[in-house]
Amino acid sequence: REREDAPENMLEGRNAVTEALSAGRTIDKLFVADGDTDRALARICAMAKEAGAVVVPTDRRKLDFMSATGAHQSVIAMVAAHGYASIDDILKKAADAGEAPLIVTCCGATTPGRAARRRMPRAAELHR
Repeated sequence: REREDAPENMLEGRNAVTEALSAGRTIDKLFVADGDTDRALARICAMAKEAGAVVVPTDRRKLDFMSATGAHQSVIAMVAAHGYASIDDILKKAADAGEAPLIVTCCGATTPGRAARRRMPRAAELHR
C-alpha cells in the first residue's frame, strides 16, 4: 500500500526503474541498497549511470524509510518531473500522427494513488 505523503517523483522497484530507464525517462538519483550485488541490480545501475544518473549506495534501513510501498526491491529512483505541453504542442502532435486531437482537462481530479494518475492518459491514448 502506498503512503499518502509519497513524493510524486519517486519510483520504487526493479521493474519500474528499468522501464523508466528503457523509456528514456530522466532519473536524477538512483538509491541502491549498499552491498546488494546481483546481476539485475548491477544492470540497473549501469543503465542509470549511462543515462547520467547519480547512483548512491544506500543503507537498506534508509531505503525502507524512504519507501512509500515497502517493496523497493533494493532500488528507489528520483525522477525528473514531467514537462508541460501547450495546447499548440498537443495539436501538433496529433496532426503529425494524422489523428484527430483529443484533449481532456481535469480540474481538481483526484485518484487514490499516483500510479493511477500516471496511467489515465496512457489508458485513454491521449496526446500528451
